[in-house]
Amino acid sequence: MTNEDIMIDLENGRIAYAVLSFGGFLGIGDKLFAIPWQALSLKPHEHAFILNVSKEILEKAEGFDKDNWPLTRERLYTIYTYYGTKPYWETGVLERTERGRLEETETERLDRIESERLSQAQAPERRM
Repeated sequence: MTNEDIMIDLENGRIAYAVLSFGGFLGIGDKLFAIPWQALSLKPHEHAFILNVSKEILEKAEGFDKDNWPLTRERLYTIYTYYGTKPYWETGVLERTERGRLEETETERLDRIESERLSQAQAPERRM
């Protein structure tokens, strides 16, 4: 997985999400993923950020096409909850656990993801 970019919410002065690519071969056929900034943990001594999610969660994550940026607020809400983080625009301050995520089991997360995908298909979209 490689970092491609970060998206900044200029209206709120916050990093909205990191854009990571995954899959493909030698950069061809990579899938792009929006990752909530709060889902990444800084490893200062390694000069890196770590995304602590299971391989199963990452493989089931919904990517997006490089021509469809920026993502809508509704789409970002789904992404934030998929990774177990609370959208920053809802409270202004993220309430996090020690690991940077809201408490949720892997099974609960997978069940919620399926439910959200079904409801998201019917929701109208709005660009940030």
